[in-house]
Amino acid sequence: MATEEQLQRGIEQARENAIVNKSLTNVKQPKFTNLKLQRDIILGDFIFNTIDDYGVVWVITDIDGWWTPPEADMPEIPRGYGDGSYDVQGRYVARSLNLKGVFLTPDSSLVEAARDRLTAATDLVYRGTWLLAGTDPIRASFVRLSSGPKIATVNARGRTEFEIPLRAPDPIKYAWNDSQPDGYETIEISALKYGDTLSGSGIVNNIGNYKVPAILEVSGPVVAPATIYNRTTDELIILTTGFGGSLSARIENVQLSFDQNILEDMATITTRNPHGFSVGSEITVSGVNETFDGTYTIRSIPTETTFKYSRLPRVSDIKQVLYRSLISNIAKIETTTNHGFSIGNEILISNVDSVFDGTYSITSIPNLTSFTYQTTRVPVAPVTGKILVSNIATLTTSAPHGFLVGEQVNILGVDDINFNGVYVISSVSSDGLKFSYAKSRTNSKTILTSVIASLQATITTSGSHGFSVGEQVNITDMSQAYGGSFTVSALPTLNSFTFFRDRSTKSSVISKAIASAVATLTTSTPHGVLPGEKIIVKDSNVGSPAVFNGEFTVISTPSSTALSYNRSGIENIIPTVVSGGSISPSSRWIVRKNLIGSVATLTTLSAHGILVGESVQINNVDATFNGAYQVTAVSQNTFSFTKASANVSDSSTAIAIVNIERSGTTATITTGGNHGFPSGSELLIGNIAISSLNGYYTVTVPAANQLRYTTEVSGAIASVAAGEGAFALRSSVQMSGNVTLEDVSTGQASVAGSLPFSSANGTAIVSQNVERTLAQSGVAVKKTEVQFTPGVSTGVASVDPSILEINTQDREVAFNGELIGARGRIDVLADFIRFAPGENILEFEDSGNPESTAVLKVYYRSGWLS
Repeated sequence: MATEEQLQRGIEQARENAIVNKSLTNVKQPKFTNLKLQRDIILGDFIFNTIDDYGVVWVITDIDGWWTPPEADMPEIPRGYGDGSYDVQGRYVARSLNLKGVFLTPDSSLVEAARDRLTAATDLVYRGTWLLAGTDPIRASFVRLSSGPKIATVNARGRTEFEIPLRAPDPIKYAWNDSQPDGYETIEISALKYGDTLSGSGIVNNIGNYKVPAILEVSGPVVAPATIYNRTTDELIILTTGFGGSLSARIENVQLSFDQNILEDMATITTRNPHGFSVGSEITVSGVNETFDGTYTIRSIPTETTFKYSRLPRVSDIKQVLYRSLISNIAKIETTTNHGFSIGNEILISNVDSVFDGTYSITSIPNLTSFTYQTTRVPVAPVTGKILVSNIATLTTSAPHGFLVGEQVNILGVDDINFNGVYVISSVSSDGLKFSYAKSRTNSKTILTSVIASLQATITTSGSHGFSVGEQVNITDMSQAYGGSFTVSALPTLNSFTFFRDRSTKSSVISKAIASAVATLTTSTPHGVLPGEKIIVKDSNVGSPAVFNGEFTVISTPSSTALSYNRSGIENIIPTVVSGGSISPSSRWIVRKNLIGSVATLTTLSAHGILVGESVQINNVDATFNGAYQVTAVSQNTFSFTKASANVSDSSTAIAIVNIERSGTTATITTGGNHGFPSGSELLIGNIAISSLNGYYTVTVPAANQLRYTTEVSGAIASVAAGEGAFALRSSVQMSGNVTLEDVSTGQASVAGSLPFSSANGTAIVSQNVERTLAQSGVAVKKTEVQFTPGVSTGVASVDPSILEINTQDREVAFNGELIGARGRIDVLADFIRFAPGENILEFEDSGNPESTAVLKVYYRSGWLS
């Protein structure tokens, strides 16, 4: 008899045989009449395995690539040394699918329409859609076309076969929750509250066989740091920045006003207590009335119990202005559409122009698209400023002028040449204080006469020149005395102007002082002036006090940048800084003379700065050269004039010095040959490197090649070679600074095309009336305003909580729907959580708030590889 163990083994063997035999048995092929049309394959909105409303049978026979895992991409990187390859992580590539099927029509006439419906459903080049298959569970992939569909009708009744090649970029097939529009499963997890065992965690169940991403949505308030932790996969996201939750406040007062700057109704809401709202938050107002209720965006928060928002759509009635006119102080506005206004309505006119803008009461309504009101225009405006740049003149008025673009304006009393006249206004400033018009400036004039007196040049032009004091004038095609660029200093008449013709030897003064009746000036650069020469001191505050200005004889030159002259009877003045002052030599010592034919040439010890045509006086040379002359040519140290006399050979007083000695104040100079001066000669000694030896002295002659004199400065100097010196009898040239009047026919005086801004006196006048013209912009507004209304006890203002959304598929973060800046709200090293097959324990905690009311909502779909 068999044992119990043998009986049990026999039963198990019989069971195994039955299962194997059944698995090896062929399944009978179903007949078409027995096919179940279960509506279990859907492409977008198109349902297959069904009979549609037209009686067409749609059958999917296969989905190639749907039932198998996607292809794997496993790159191979050979090792550099040794056998084998590196271990490289691969990836799954996009899933390729081929939707095969057939449609059967009850009549061949329905084939074309059925093909059109199929073509429209598979138009997936510029868009994608979801492919759903199966019933429990429904599995889905997002697909696009991978190549062109094939559709072929194979018999006369209309049987049509088709193949739709598709590509699913995400190879995972997801479970589809048909009760939700996007097919997601959702769970909510409240943030952990200490002492509450029901908060802080939840279970996400992935019924598939592959790890899936999710969308994690956190609703505030969050204090932070907060954490989202998948304990099953050990993945963590840290929220580093807090954000607000839902807020509400009881409304106490309301007000509605029209903001004409932005052309919107602006509501101001006052709450009973501090509301805690923020600018930019979406606010919902309810329980007040239809004027205020709705959802809006907060524009500003004046105080902790007030906020403002634009009431859109507007309740004020706004009409676009088409034409405007003004006749005898009656303004007429024409609108693009019927305005619906009434006589007596208060209307705001905005952004038309300064003449028409304002708030007025309607006096008449000529027709459905026009209305009138009374306004007064002041057509005259005083002009206070002027400027001309790039052929555009701009005038400034003392008050808003009310002028309009396109109007003719008459400019009087501003500037006869450059601004006065009748012009068309081209632009008006936003503040209404400036207007512009086109004005080309004639900036070059022919010179008729020129003259220089005391270095001030006066030029007369062929007509009114229009130049301005302070602008640069360029003189061309004139003698050397006038050529160059100068600053206009005065305008004696409409066709004349003056400027100062400074010498090239001019030096700037930087300080002044008076001590013991001697004035001392310091220059910014070496002045080149020698004792006994004259200078002219002028300009700026050198003459403050006026005792410094004038023409003086220099008595000493303490250094190359200092000089002194007598100012007897003047109290001492401590050294004082000077700006803008100057000195110019008005005489120079002469060291050489020459006369060839009728051309006399004299050489000065230093650069002279004499002008061609200037009158000069020659003193103490000799009878041949002494006298007054007009200079005909100049160079740095020479000048020439006409002198009818016998030739005089070149006479030079430049003598080589071989030695200089000084004991105390007695100086002895030894020359390279006989110098030819007798004892008692009054000599100018110059060009010696030791400045204290230079000056005007009476000399003795110890020997034919020596000169001895007493210097103002003491100090021993032993046997020093000084190079070449200059010795001259007391002869000099005195410059007058005058060039006689001369007629000119070729000279030109030119200025820039523009004029700098300057003050002006004059008037600008426009017409009292404004002709009917097209308005470039502007609106007419019948305002609906609500005065400050207290005691609104039933109204409530509320703000929805802020939401942080984390998409772990695309690794994107959005805050209140905005991507910009949102990624910074989570830790840079965050794991973008995915859910493994099976149950996943998800934990949510706001560490900054033990009593947090924040909520984590999870949107996910289970996933399969096959």
